[in-house]
Amino acid sequence: MRKIIVLVIVFGLSWQTAFAVENEHNENDKSTIESIAGTVSQPIKEILGSVVGLEKIVVSPDRIRESSTMTASDVTVIGQTEIDEKKDNFVKDILVDQAGVTKTSSGAFGGQTEIRIRGANPNHTLVLIDGVKVYDPASVNGAFDFANLPFDNIKQIEVLRGAQSSLYGSDAIGGVISIESKKPDAPFLETGIESGSFQTLTEYVNLGGYEKGLHYSFAFSQFNTQGISSADQRTIPNIQETDPYRRTSVAGRLDYEITPDLTVGTTIRNVYARNKYDDSNPVTWALQDNDQLTGTSNMFLYSLYVEHKPLECYDYSIRYSYMDNLRRDFDPPAGLRDWYCGKANRFDFQNNFHIKDFDIVTVGYDYAYEQSDAYYYNTANGESNDPKVFARNSALYLQNKAFYQDLIGSAQSMRVDHHSQFGTNLTYKIDGFYRAPTGTRARGSYATSFKAPSLYQLHAPANPSWFFLGGNPNLNPEKARSFEIGIDQYAFNNALKVSVTYFYTRFGDLIQYFTDPTTFQSTYMNASKAKSLGVEYGAEVNLFDEKLKVAANLTSLGTKDYSTDRQLARVPVDQFNINVNIKPVPKLSINTNIEHTGMRLNIGTDKMKAHTVVGLTAEYAVTKEVSIYTRLENLFNEYYEEVRGYGTPGFSAYGGVKTKF
Repeated sequence: MRKIIVLVIVFGLSWQTAFAVENEHNENDKSTIESIAGTVSQPIKEILGSVVGLEKIVVSPDRIRESSTMTASDVTVIGQTEIDEKKDNFVKDILVDQAGVTKTSSGAFGGQTEIRIRGANPNHTLVLIDGVKVYDPASVNGAFDFANLPFDNIKQIEVLRGAQSSLYGSDAIGGVISIESKKPDAPFLETGIESGSFQTLTEYVNLGGYEKGLHYSFAFSQFNTQGISSADQRTIPNIQETDPYRRTSVAGRLDYEITPDLTVGTTIRNVYARNKYDDSNPVTWALQDNDQLTGTSNMFLYSLYVEHKPLECYDYSIRYSYMDNLRRDFDPPAGLRDWYCGKANRFDFQNNFHIKDFDIVTVGYDYAYEQSDAYYYNTANGESNDPKVFARNSALYLQNKAFYQDLIGSAQSMRVDHHSQFGTNLTYKIDGFYRAPTGTRARGSYATSFKAPSLYQLHAPANPSWFFLGGNPNLNPEKARSFEIGIDQYAFNNALKVSVTYFYTRFGDLIQYFTDPTTFQSTYMNASKAKSLGVEYGAEVNLFDEKLKVAANLTSLGTKDYSTDRQLARVPVDQFNINVNIKPVPKLSINTNIEHTGMRLNIGTDKMKAHTVVGLTAEYAVTKEVSIYTRLENLFNEYYEEVRGYGTPGFSAYGGVKTKF
């Protein structure tokens, strides 16, 4: 109760200050605050210039469209240029290049892929596609699987590090990955085909345009490969087979501007994937070859929204979304067939009140309904038809953001969630930034966050033959407290940006699979505490009118699981990424990428060695509309594993042709 009172006082003071300044404002005479701010900012503008050269438009930090220099959050924007330069086929491959982001895949093509931010668990990463929360309600921990997500119709990706539950609710302990579809202002048509190692063939088409208030975009792609063995051929002997993978994706977006202040729109995305994979030996639990086991997955997203600005000082948005995840497995010799279906409906109503040009107050309501349904049959273990289970969550969120240009600002936010299973939960965040005349920008934040138990952890049916008592309906949400302090330095008319960020997160009530040492019976419990702290270093250099661009980051992580007194599983102690893009001649672009992942634990005390992977992409513009390229992956044939027992590709080469009109 005291926390709520303190936060209400903070919001009240912010409102009082905003209205006081507004009442004193005179259109013909600058206020004292504006005069002081203008005087302070003058040396920056005259000596260093503005930071416009490095700023990008973001939405995720404060749930409003703003410049990245107007937020205290640590956010990285991956734009269309960066995506085109690397020529990756999957979103997961470009995410791992970002500071504080770790990827682990259980198999090279189609294997479950987890993304961690700043050492938090995979289900502590909130993923949004066009404002729609995407995840798997039918999986054990509810995390989003990045294995199959392509770049179809993607305009940009925002990687928002740090706790964000005060605006987004559950899952946003480590951070948020927000993906935005294309909204074109002019007609375009892009096609491409690529072929290469492992009998891989990729085809895609993107098109879009603008006509009388209607923005439209559409994308279709196919990816087929013979792949490699899911089980590591270099550590498991006598493996001869490969595990093929196929993916088909469609994505579209429509935005219709009824008036300049009223827009309605819809987005749709469907990703279907089919792959063969290998499983564990039921006796030894070691990964073994299986040339019959096949899995399929289908993710469908749909959203409908309205954005309206009826007044100069007020705008609102309403969004409805639906998500459906269906996974299936087949193994005819073992008599295996199963399916897991997770669905979610969401409704969000957000209101933004603009007080002149120095304060924005956001008030919103969020409602979510999720459900899970599953079926399993195996000749050895028989049939299991899990009952349909569901959960509801409703929330109110409030934010006050006060600022003066991109020089100084602060945001205070709070959110109250009510979950149908565990009741009410309060989270809050306070942050701020200041840019000094030297071009130095300081930022910091303190926040609380939480992760709701998954439907499986709450309601999984009991299995007496495995001594499994089933889910635990009395679970509490996982919780965390975190803070960060960062400094950004702009220099040489924004040709150089250097940043350093220190962060600390303390986790509590972590949900673990617990086995009683006496009865050997198992269930899920809030049984663990952990911490993650570290430093992120970053640098961006842009020289010779973008003929030379260098981006580098280094993350040093220290984690501890207090239940085992060891570092957290699959979190490296350090990692760094270097990306260099050069244009030696106008028609040729060469991109080199170096990814280093330090030592980490797999499970228990099993140590995974550090590895460094180098990639190279070269593109040549034959004409203004046609270009050819080649992409070399794992250039020096580095042997490594991301998850023990699962294979990763060695040196591989691809070539492609793309057209753009």
